[in-house]
Amino acid sequence: LILGNEKIKVIKNEEKLEKENDMKVSIIVPTYKREKEMLNRAIISILNQTYNNYEIIVVDDNNKDDEFYKETIKCAEEYKEYENIRFIYHEKNKGANTARNTGIENSNNEILLASSNGGVQLIWGYVEG
Repeated sequence: LILGNEKIKVIKNEEKLEKENDMKVSIIVPTYKREKEMLNRAIISILNQTYNNYEIIVVDDNNKDDEFYKETIKCAEEYKEYENIRFIYHEKNKGANTARNTGIENSNNEILLASSNGGVQLIWGYVEG
């Protein structure tokens, strides 16, 4: 991937460590007024982890007519080949907590991680079912 003027290497799944009994993790990435480059950085940082059994759920919380909504759509185009990345769009801004809840509602996994707007801080959560 090219990010700004930088060439960023994305580690392919076959290069990652794989363990048969690992629980699948959902990583929820709420995004609001985030430029495409920053969202790309957040996604790439997750893709480059050695843990392999996860999905990324990006929840766009921008208003539908906002320029940042369009930035998220452009970003989604770059990741359409990745089966473990989903983009969900709110039609209007509902706030960070609602965006995280949207991600949780669209996850089928027992372990949830929610990234901060910077995409680098992860908060662990476990859903009992």
